[in-house]
Amino acid sequence: MRPIRLLVVTSGGLMDVAARLTAEHVGKALGQSIVIENRLGGAGNLVAAIAKAPPDGYTIGLIQLGDVAINPYIYAALNTEHKL
Repeated sequence: MRPIRLLVVTSGGLMDVAARLTAEHVGKALGQSIVIENRLGGAGNLVAAIAKAPPDGYTIGLIQLGDVAINPYIYAALNTEHKL
């Protein structure tokens, strides 16, 4: 089995800590390794990266709702590389 990719916003923040704690417990429960992948550019851009991932069930994401609600208003285009 391939490892599951858990996409999270920039490392060191609250969501990164939550992702690492969650990945540890979920990985043990599933008997599967989970790799944390930190992404820059805000959670709205993270959502775009998740949406563009292959639909094979090996990519998930952890985001804050506030970022997803705000980013469409501050970025001209939401993708994996944001533009102001």
